[in-house]
Amino acid sequence: TDHLKPDPRYAGILVPFKKFPAFLDRIVAIWRVCSGGSSTQNLRTDNSVSSANILDGNIKKLVTTLFAWLDRVAESKPKYAGIVLSENLYFFYRTISARKVQFLDGLVQKAYNRFQTTADEYVIMSVEQYFKGFREFVDEVEILLKRTTHADVKFDKPRDELRRTINKVSKQSIATSVGQLKDRIKKHFKVESQLRPIISEKFVKFFCMKYSVLEMIARQCYDEKLSHTSEEVRRWLDDVFSDFALPVI
Repeated sequence: TDHLKPDPRYAGILVPFKKFPAFLDRIVAIWRVCSGGSSTQNLRTDNSVSSANILDGNIKKLVTTLFAWLDRVAESKPKYAGIVLSENLYFFYRTISARKVQFLDGLVQKAYNRFQTTADEYVIMSVEQYFKGFREFVDEVEILLKRTTHADVKFDKPRDELRRTINKVSKQSIATSVGQLKDRIKKHFKVESQLRPIISEKFVKFFCMKYSVLEMIARQCYDEKLSHTSEEVRRWLDDVFSDFALPVI
């Protein structure tokens, strides 16, 4: 893999990751022939535990090396690290978990956990890019509420700051920014990755969670009401991303 220098901006599923499932299938098939039809659940027979342990260890080392190489690819373009990591970690999780090779369960789970983290970071970064100041205002007020009352929040966060934040998430602003975000998701995540619906759903959940907190802040701290409820916003967003069919994970 070291001779491969993919550009994370346009990488998609990297060749070593794309080839690994078929490689694993061949190893499993060969092992089953050599071991008299042993199950792929653990690739062992009572008479071949030592050999199976060697096989397990070598494949685990190969996967660990693959993950380390992926990290180096991601580090070469930090701005796009979340994209290349998400696509390839999710591909590994999706394809290898389906094969139910028991000794890889730990690495499959590791890939899934890292995917969730990088995908969440991508969503947070997207909200910060397209709704500048929205998340920051909500988070700062939540921190304030841990040490002051709802009535006193407006002394640290003037009403004008609330209204500027509300303007950033008006219906028109949401429509414009989410349209741009949708195009960005399409650009970053190829159809084959099956990540477009997953990333969009993560965005919808995160955005609506923050919006509902903003509703509470406006009502309880400033005695103001937002023009639209979080339920209405959720319906708008679901409609925008309706052509991203969500697969079963």
